[in-house]
Amino acid sequence: MAKLCGCVLCLLLLAAMPLPAQDPGVSDTVAQIRAEETNNSKIMWIIHEVADVYGPRVTGTPNLKAADDWAGPSRR
Repeated sequence: MAKLCGCVLCLLLLAAMPLPAQDPGVSDTVAQIRAEETNNSKIMWIIHEVADVYGPRVTGTPNLKAADDWAGPSRR
């Protein structure tokens, strides 16, 4: 039984290893995505709006309605 578990574990570890070969364009694309994230990210502003401006959103409260209006159909 221990031998079988060891073999299964080895197979899982081998399957989880990343492949070393990548398409040359992939690293350029990843660099562009990271640059966009670093230079133009709005996540901190969105977190501030949702957490600090609208605060707790308990069901049936004005804060829930205000947060829902802020999110609107275009942000869902």
